[in-house]
Amino acid sequence: MLSNTTKGYILAAIAAASYGTNPLFALPLYKIGMNPESVLFFRYMTAIPMLAAMLMMRGRGFGLRGHQILPLVAMGLIMAISSLTLFESYNHMAAGIASTLLFVYPIMVAVIMALFFKERLTITTILCIVMALSGIGLLYRGSDGDTLSLVGTLLVMASSLSYAIYIVGANRPMLSEIPTLKITFYVLVFGALIFAGRFATGTPFTMPASKVFVASVFNPVNGRFVDVPSGSYFEEAVNWAVANGITTGTSATTFDPDGICTRAQAVTFLWRAAGSPAPANSTTPFTDVAADSYYAQAVAWAVENGITKGTSDTTFSPDAHCSRAQIVTFLWRAQKSPVVTAANPFADVSVDAYYVNAIQWAVSEGVTTGTSAVTFSPDADCTRAQIVTFIWRALGK
Repeated sequence: MLSNTTKGYILAAIAAASYGTNPLFALPLYKIGMNPESVLFFRYMTAIPMLAAMLMMRGRGFGLRGHQILPLVAMGLIMAISSLTLFESYNHMAAGIASTLLFVYPIMVAVIMALFFKERLTITTILCIVMALSGIGLLYRGSDGDTLSLVGTLLVMASSLSYAIYIVGANRPMLSEIPTLKITFYVLVFGALIFAGRFATGTPFTMPASKVFVASVFNPVNGRFVDVPSGSYFEEAVNWAVANGITTGTSATTFDPDGICTRAQAVTFLWRAAGSPAPANSTTPFTDVAADSYYAQAVAWAVENGITKGTSDTTFSPDAHCSRAQIVTFLWRAQKSPVVTAANPFADVSVDAYYVNAIQWAVSEGVTTGTSAVTFSPDADCTRAQIVTFIWRALGK
């Protein structure tokens, strides 16, 4: 017969392994156009009835005492923040790295318990903390090509911290009297309401099967997109892009600045910025570019002008994410590949990389300053905000 401690270790291992599969389901949904809020809303709404059924099967009621409601609402908010920041980080860095970094939350739990609840740190715990931090240091200096995006890292750390706070909170006396299953049920209920509130205030809601896109229009601000904050680094670029017919946003009131740009979208933006010129030959050698697709002429123009050769002799990969290196290279080639003698300041841009000259040009022309003083993050996905900003700086300013 297994002891409770052994059962706890087994269940913890299963939970960690299960949580680590998040990207396996989230990334394909992102690829077909869903945003993190929509993915999480579906996830919560799928789990809620399952947990309700489990509560009923175990003969447990749904009733709560008055003093329990507010803590559960807070826990729902904390869990929603943890989920959303983690899922959003997948748009800024490799999902494998994000999922690995997330598991610093046990360190945060130990630190919180030591600082605020005077729990003694044992030698074993301290050694585990040191080993975990050393692992993060090795990951940062890894040579596998993945770059730790500052934005992505901050999002994962926010997710880890909020999850640590959730774990600590769930074990406080005020909630310890509530069965774990009921806590989880109400955390998801209140979390789903938080996501529903975001949809009601302008966050796009997307559905997978039919690619239905629903955007709330309760809060238009002076005719601008509700998700383009006044004073944001991309506000002027977005306004310029809309005024010049480069994009119309993802709806009448949303631009989706954090959405990942595909190769088809990137080339189309460039083509429209050039005035949508008709290519001499509207056909392409690419079997994955349909003649009636919205980007067909843009791709033909880009090939004709040496901006891209596709991902192979017969494929363009229109739905693949456009990386930061690719969009800068497209822009550079669109400017006839000017020669640049400026030094390369980025440690993650190899001197023999196909995009090194493009990045040197982009820095010298003020198109980008990289993701830090010494990193460019060439393989990171380029967001819609970044891509219109790059184009605006290169062509519109």
